[in-house]
Amino acid sequence: MKPMRILQMNPTRFASLVAIVVGVAGLVVLHGQQRKGSLTPQDYIEIQQLVARYAYALDGGLEHGKALADLFTDDGEFHQQTGRVWRGRNELLTIANKTEETPNALGHFIMNHVIEPTAEGAIGKEYLITVSSFGDEKNGRTASTVTPYHYEDVYVKTAAGWRFKSRTVVERAPNTGRGGGRRAQPPETPKQ
Repeated sequence: MKPMRILQMNPTRFASLVAIVVGVAGLVVLHGQQRKGSLTPQDYIEIQQLVARYAYALDGGLEHGKALADLFTDDGEFHQQTGRVWRGRNELLTIANKTEETPNALGHFIMNHVIEPTAEGAIGKEYLITVSSFGDEKNGRTASTVTPYHYEDVYVKTAAGWRFKSRTVVERAPNTGRGGGRRAQPPETPKQ
Protein backbone atom coordinates (compact mmCIF):
# COMPACT_ATOMS: atom_id res chain seq x y z
CA MET A 1 0.00 0.00 0.00
CA LYS A 2 1.34 3.39 -0.99
CA PRO A 3 1.21 6.20 1.58
CA MET A 4 -1.17 9.07 0.77
CA ARG A 5 0.58 11.99 -0.69
CA ILE A 6 -0.28 15.32 0.89
CA LEU A 7 -0.71 18.17 -1.53
CA GLN A 8 2.40 20.24 -1.25
CA MET A 9 2.18 23.84 -2.18
CA ASN A 10 4.54 26.75 -2.24
CA PRO A 11 3.83 28.83 0.92
CA THR A 12 3.26 31.95 -1.19
CA ARG A 13 0.69 30.15 -3.37
CA PHE A 14 -1.00 28.69 -0.30
CA ALA A 15 -1.29 32.16 1.31
CA SER A 16 -2.68 33.56 -1.95
CA LEU A 17 -5.26 30.76 -2.17
CA VAL A 18 -6.37 31.33 1.44
CA ALA A 19 -6.66 35.08 0.81
CA ILE A 20 -8.81 34.48 -2.27
CA VAL A 21 -11.11 32.04 -0.43
CA VAL A 22 -11.51 34.41 2.53
CA GLY A 23 -12.10 37.37 0.20
CA VAL A 24 -14.79 35.56 -1.78
CA ALA A 25 -16.49 34.38 1.43
CA GLY A 26 -16.44 37.94 2.76
CA LEU A 27 -18.01 39.29 -0.43
CA VAL A 28 -20.75 36.66 -0.26
CA VAL A 29 -21.57 37.61 3.35
CA LEU A 30 -21.45 41.35 2.57
CA HIS A 31 -23.72 40.90 -0.45
CA GLY A 32 -26.21 38.95 1.70
CA GLN A 33 -26.21 41.67 4.33
CA GLN A 34 -26.72 44.40 1.75
CA ARG A 35 -29.66 42.53 0.24
CA LYS A 36 -31.26 42.07 3.64
CA GLY A 37 -30.29 45.42 5.10
CA SER A 38 -29.49 46.23 8.70
CA LEU A 39 -31.04 48.25 11.50
CA THR A 40 -29.47 50.16 14.35
CA PRO A 41 -30.70 49.82 17.93
CA GLN A 42 -32.28 53.28 17.49
CA ASP A 43 -34.17 52.03 14.41
CA TYR A 44 -35.66 49.17 16.45
CA ILE A 45 -36.75 51.61 19.19
CA GLU A 46 -38.33 54.03 16.70
CA ILE A 47 -40.23 51.22 14.93
CA GLN A 48 -41.49 49.91 18.28
CA GLN A 49 -42.68 53.42 19.17
CA LEU A 50 -44.44 53.70 15.80
CA VAL A 51 -46.37 50.49 16.51
CA ALA A 52 -47.19 51.58 20.08
CA ARG A 53 -48.57 54.95 18.90
CA TYR A 54 -50.85 53.17 16.41
CA ALA A 55 -53.23 51.72 19.05
CA TYR A 56 -53.56 55.05 20.87
CA ALA A 57 -54.25 56.95 17.64
CA LEU A 58 -56.78 54.38 16.42
CA ASP A 59 -58.70 53.82 19.65
CA GLY A 60 -58.68 57.50 20.60
CA GLY A 61 -59.55 58.93 17.19
CA LEU A 62 -56.92 61.53 17.95
CA GLU A 63 -56.91 64.71 15.84
CA HIS A 64 -59.87 63.39 13.82
CA GLY A 65 -57.77 60.60 12.30
CA LYS A 66 -54.72 62.73 11.52
CA ALA A 67 -52.65 61.10 14.29
CA LEU A 68 -53.24 57.69 12.71
CA ALA A 69 -52.68 58.85 9.11
CA ASP A 70 -49.39 60.49 10.19
CA LEU A 71 -48.05 57.04 11.12
CA PHE A 72 -48.21 55.96 7.44
CA THR A 73 -46.33 57.12 4.36
CA ASP A 74 -48.37 59.39 2.09
CA ASP A 75 -49.00 56.41 -0.20
CA GLY A 76 -49.37 53.95 2.71
CA GLU A 77 -51.96 51.20 2.80
CA PHE A 78 -54.05 49.55 5.50
CA HIS A 79 -55.40 46.08 4.58
CA GLN A 80 -58.31 44.84 6.68
CA GLN A 81 -58.90 41.09 7.06
CA THR A 82 -62.17 41.44 5.13
CA GLY A 83 -60.24 42.50 2.04
CA ARG A 84 -61.02 46.21 2.32
CA VAL A 85 -57.98 48.41 1.63
CA TRP A 86 -57.47 52.08 2.51
CA ARG A 87 -54.87 53.60 0.17
CA GLY A 88 -53.17 56.96 0.56
CA ARG A 89 -53.43 59.68 3.14
CA ASN A 90 -56.98 60.83 2.33
CA GLU A 91 -58.43 57.36 2.83
CA LEU A 92 -56.28 56.64 5.90
CA LEU A 93 -57.64 59.81 7.54
CA THR A 94 -61.11 58.22 7.60
CA ILE A 95 -60.15 55.14 9.65
CA ALA A 96 -59.94 56.90 13.02
CA ASN A 97 -61.92 60.06 12.27
CA LYS A 98 -64.29 60.30 15.22
CA THR A 99 -66.61 63.21 15.91
CA GLU A 100 -65.17 63.32 19.42
CA GLU A 101 -61.76 62.16 20.63
CA THR A 102 -61.89 59.21 23.04
CA PRO A 103 -58.39 59.11 24.55
CA ASN A 104 -59.49 56.68 27.29
CA ALA A 105 -60.97 54.18 24.83
CA LEU A 106 -59.30 50.79 24.95
CA GLY A 107 -59.71 48.17 22.29
CA HIS A 108 -56.45 47.26 20.52
CA PHE A 109 -53.77 45.44 22.52
CA ILE A 110 -50.60 44.81 20.50
CA MET A 111 -47.86 42.48 21.74
CA ASN A 112 -44.95 40.19 20.77
CA HIS A 113 -43.49 42.53 18.18
CA VAL A 114 -40.88 41.00 15.85
CA ILE A 115 -38.88 43.27 13.52
CA GLU A 116 -36.68 42.08 10.64
CA PRO A 117 -34.49 44.29 8.43
CA THR A 118 -35.00 44.32 4.66
CA ALA A 119 -33.18 46.08 1.84
CA GLU A 120 -36.00 48.67 1.68
CA GLY A 121 -36.41 49.18 5.46
CA ALA A 122 -37.99 46.56 7.69
CA ILE A 123 -40.93 44.20 8.12
CA GLY A 124 -42.70 43.34 11.33
CA LYS A 125 -45.41 41.22 12.84
CA GLU A 126 -47.33 41.47 16.10
CA TYR A 127 -50.16 39.74 17.87
CA LEU A 128 -53.29 41.81 18.30
CA ILE A 129 -56.15 41.22 20.74
CA THR A 130 -59.25 43.38 20.38
CA VAL A 131 -61.81 43.79 23.15
CA SER A 132 -65.23 45.10 22.16
CA SER A 133 -68.30 45.64 24.32
CA PHE A 134 -71.72 44.81 22.95
CA GLY A 135 -75.28 44.76 24.18
CA ASP A 136 -76.95 46.66 26.97
CA GLU A 137 -75.46 47.18 30.41
CA LYS A 138 -77.00 44.91 33.06
CA ASN A 139 -76.17 45.23 36.73
CA GLY A 140 -73.25 47.52 35.86
CA ARG A 141 -71.75 45.04 33.41
CA THR A 142 -71.64 44.67 29.65
CA ALA A 143 -70.70 41.66 27.59
CA SER A 144 -67.44 41.82 25.67
CA THR A 145 -65.83 39.90 22.86
CA VAL A 146 -62.13 39.17 22.64
CA THR A 147 -60.83 38.50 19.14
CA PRO A 148 -57.30 37.40 18.21
CA TYR A 149 -55.57 38.80 15.12
CA HIS A 150 -52.08 39.58 14.03
CA TYR A 151 -50.53 42.38 12.00
CA GLU A 152 -48.05 42.05 9.15
CA ASP A 153 -46.24 45.35 8.55
CA VAL A 154 -43.86 46.94 6.07
CA TYR A 155 -41.88 49.88 7.50
CA VAL A 156 -39.84 52.50 5.66
CA LYS A 157 -37.66 55.28 7.01
CA THR A 158 -38.71 58.72 5.77
CA ALA A 159 -37.49 62.25 6.45
CA ALA A 160 -40.11 62.33 9.23
CA GLY A 161 -38.90 59.03 10.73
CA TRP A 162 -40.14 55.43 10.45
CA ARG A 163 -43.61 54.99 8.94
CA PHE A 164 -45.92 52.17 7.91
CA LYS A 165 -45.73 51.53 4.18
CA SER A 166 -48.44 48.94 4.72
CA ARG A 167 -50.24 47.24 7.59
CA THR A 168 -52.24 44.04 7.04
CA VAL A 169 -54.63 42.55 9.59
CA VAL A 170 -54.88 38.76 9.68
CA GLU A 171 -57.74 37.24 11.68
CA ARG A 172 -56.70 34.18 13.62
CA ALA A 173 -58.97 31.19 13.98
CA PRO A 174 -60.61 31.54 17.44
CA ASN A 175 -59.49 29.30 20.29
CA THR A 176 -56.98 27.35 18.18
CA GLY A 177 -53.91 29.50 18.53
CA ARG A 178 -53.30 28.77 14.83
CA GLY A 179 -53.63 30.79 11.68
CA GLY A 180 -56.23 29.90 9.13
CA GLY A 181 -58.27 33.05 9.47
CA ARG A 182 -58.98 35.58 6.76
CA ARG A 183 -56.01 37.33 5.26
CA ALA A 184 -55.81 40.29 2.95
CA GLN A 185 -52.98 40.00 0.46
CA PRO A 186 -50.14 42.34 1.44
CA PRO A 187 -48.70 44.46 -1.34
CA GLU A 188 -45.59 43.22 -3.04
CA THR A 189 -42.43 45.01 -1.98
CA PRO A 190 -41.02 46.86 -5.01
CA LYS A 191 -37.78 45.41 -6.30
CA GLN A 192 -34.86 47.77 -6.71
